[in-house]
Amino acid sequence: MKFATTGGAQKLQCWNTEGIFRLIQSIPSPKAEPFKRWLARVGKERLDEIENPELAMARMQELYEKKGYPKEWIDKRLRGIAVRQDLTDIELILTMLAEATTTKLHRDRDSNGMVPLKKDAQDGGAVAGRTRKDIETQSGKPVISAKNFKQLAARKANTLKVIED
Repeated sequence: MKFATTGGAQKLQCWNTEGIFRLIQSIPSPKAEPFKRWLARVGKERLDEIENPELAMARMQELYEKKGYPKEWIDKRLRGIAVRQDLTDIELILTMLAEATTTKLHRDRDSNGMVPLKKDAQDGGAVAGRTRKDIETQSGKPVISAKNFKQLAARKANTLKVIED
């Protein structure tokens, strides 16, 4: 890529994060070795987390602790993430809608204190509830049911496990 400067056209190298890491790996200088070792360690940790997702959750908890978040907040955050893992796409979207609406209401109303914040949350949830009912009316099917894909997949996996044992 050429880039115009006061000294004339100059070549410009553009790299994404992966490209920069590949470039660093190719540097033969001993000064690059600490960074290369760090890249190798981070890569290994990521592969370990893919194999065992609980390691990623533990790392996330440690990072939040280092940033100074209270333990109670961290626990709630981790529980919220775990709950979302069991939601289907529409359920997740409705949950996100409720959270985003609640946040908007809180900011618009400049709510302070338990009672006003509770009202924001109830109103945000009501928006998602009305949206769910509208989806159900339009589709003729319930959004939340025992036949949801993730629940069905889990049930099938348990059934297969029982049969194999």
